Amino acid sequence: MAEVLVRAQGRCKLMNGGYQAFNGHCTFKHKKAGNTDAYVVKLDDGTNFNFSGPGVQALSVQTYAGVRNVKHKAQADHEVFSWNDGEVHRLSVRLDQVQNPDARFESPPEG
Repeated sequence: MAEVLVRAQGRCKLMNGGYQAFNGHCTFKHKKAGNTDAYVVKLDDGTNFNFSGPGVQALSVQTYAGVRNVKHKAQADHEVFSWNDGEVHRLSVRLDQVQNPDARFESPPEG
């Protein structure tokens, strides 16, 4: 079972071949299952990106042109994913609100 390490709301900007394809709200999730890291980014326009691999420096993404290697840069509140499938793609994710993925809500004890 995958462990969710980060779940966050944010703003994403997607550049495709030098033009801006998306700039708006998105959700971001970082999961880990065994030796596999996975990042799931869902843009508000319905586009989903699933970056996964044996480590954060060895990610790949499925595109129409096939599986492509992904370069990943992480900072405190910012993630950047870039890949090339005939044109350069760059997805920048700025995290607005990081939520604790392990939050548990319990009812107060009855007195």
